[in-house]
Amino acid sequence: MPQPITYRELTPADAAAFRTLRLQALHASPEAFGSTLEEELTSVDRRFAQQFSGPGRCITGAFDGEQLIGMMGFVRETRHKTQHRGSIWGVFVAPEYRGLGIGTGLFQHLLHRLDALDGLEQIELVVSEQSPAARRLYERAGFVEFGRLPGAFSSPDDGPPVSVVYMVRRRQEPGGA
Repeated sequence: MPQPITYRELTPADAAAFRTLRLQALHASPEAFGSTLEEELTSVDRRFAQQFSGPGRCITGAFDGEQLIGMMGFVRETRHKTQHRGSIWGVFVAPEYRGLGIGTGLFQHLLHRLDALDGLEQIELVVSEQSPAARRLYERAGFVEFGRLPGAFSSPDDGPPVSVVYMVRRRQEPGGA
């Protein structure tokens, strides 16, 4: 009998699992990320450690038993004029788990946590135009497009440049991000 998928915030003890999944993400979907696999090989551990450097930062993980199978990072702006905003980054679900609602579960878990952050009014993210399934997930979570950047990333396979869509989710009611 399969185990239920569980969701929780990652802790420093999850560093190795994060590293493995982050590198898998960059290998499996290079067009979806601003970083390359080669760049992350030297910075993935630093990126993970930064998530514990202050409030308003977290990584939500989806687990099948003890195995990390999905993740979604969040970082809140820290400057006075922008602290009402935050960004989602690094969203990835292992290919063999796609289509099972894992992305929706990640969003539900993260957005519930973000409800507790006073003054957070806006959450932003960027999605590759080559990732229509991810865009549909974000739209179901309440994000709307507010802009596009043609040729934002060079193509990982020397093809045409990858364009991105900027999306935002504004606080919709008191107590809800």
